[in-house]
Amino acid sequence: MIKLRYPVNYIYISQEYKSNHKALDLGWSKSYGGKNQNIYAAYDGVVTNVVDGKDKDLTSRNNAGNIISIKHADNLET
Repeated sequence: MIKLRYPVNYIYISQEYKSNHKALDLGWSKSYGGKNQNIYAAYDGVVTNVVDGKDKDLTSRNNAGNIISIKHADNLET
């Protein structure tokens, strides 16, 4: 079993994983260090996707924000 680490040095989850939201969103709160904090891979792997940016239309269903996808051992993807 792979032991994953949190991708940031603080734990602030702004949106949980649900059937209609298949991701875990991490927020940037001043009380947790604010913006420009380091982000780490949860485990060794290969970067498979990078999305830089955010749809400025906050009502858009395609508003995924910044994404880094990493493929790990056993076909696990974070």
